[in-house]
Amino acid sequence: MINTENEKTDVEITPRTDIIFRNIFGKEGNEAILEDFLEGIMGEKVKVKKLQSNEELSVENIYQKRAILDVKAELEDNRIIDIEMQNKEYYYYNKRLLYYLGKIITGQVKKGKKYTDIKEMIIINILNYTLPDVPEYITKCHITNENKYYVKEVTLYYIQLPRFLEERKLLDPNSKYEDIIKSKLDEWCVFLCDENEGVRNMAVKTNLSLEEAVRQYEELSARPEVVEIAFRRQMAEADIKSNEEYMRQAGIEEGKAAGRAEGRLEGKVEGKAEGRIEGMIYKQKEIAKKMLEQKVNVQIIIQVTGLTSEELEELKEN
Repeated sequence: MINTENEKTDVEITPRTDIIFRNIFGKEGNEAILEDFLEGIMGEKVKVKKLQSNEELSVENIYQKRAILDVKAELEDNRIIDIEMQNKEYYYYNKRLLYYLGKIITGQVKKGKKYTDIKEMIIINILNYTLPDVPEYITKCHITNENKYYVKEVTLYYIQLPRFLEERKLLDPNSKYEDIIKSKLDEWCVFLCDENEGVRNMAVKTNLSLEEAVRQYEELSARPEVVEIAFRRQMAEADIKSNEEYMRQAGIEEGKAAGRAEGRLEGKVEGKAEGRIEGMIYKQKEIAKKMLEQKVNVQIIIQVTGLTSEELEELKEN
């Protein structure tokens, strides 16, 4: 973890910081780093055929919608890899994942293509929070039914960094290196957690790709433009979080009132549920109106309220 101080701000930068993560794992020329990381996750040797260049993360586009994929690549065997570093828990994350999975699938079947042209997809979710009732720090998932038939074209991995910290006792000063590092993936998790520099420095001695990733991390963290982007990103996240909390509280109060009124007519339980939903929708539109008046970026409004761009256009017209 690097704390970079300047006259404006104290910025915390880690390998999980989006601009750092993308530059290390998603930049052309760093295929060997990505391949070593994927080998640790998938347990097999892989070869990256091409990296898909993401939109450059700059000061100007900091307020972009947070549903952007971090790293996308295609392997030599034509499998598609998507990696997302998720630093904060969002209640809609799984739905967003399904949305992007659908986009990846439909994006492959263009005019003149066949369904048989759909390539195998591997979605890797690196989470800086824990999933309930999932004690393992790495989980591999398929789409299955009760008879264990699965859609082999889709594989999901979930890596919970806090579970790794807890399982391997990374913060315990008495923990031994051999108790923490048991696999290649463990080496990369130590790097991403960024909580034990001593163990990380021991790991790089036997992993040249990890050594290069650490070197790039330290070099990137010292660049003023990276510090500026990280600071703006943190400010944007803080703004969105504040607006989301305001909307949540307002929606709860509005929903309670609407629920009580509806409950008197159609029954207390059903009325409260429906009233909360209607109240939240109404409040979201009211919040959106105020944000439009303040000329807030449209993508932030969509992110905070959950409204669609079409619904915002209707509000503008009214």
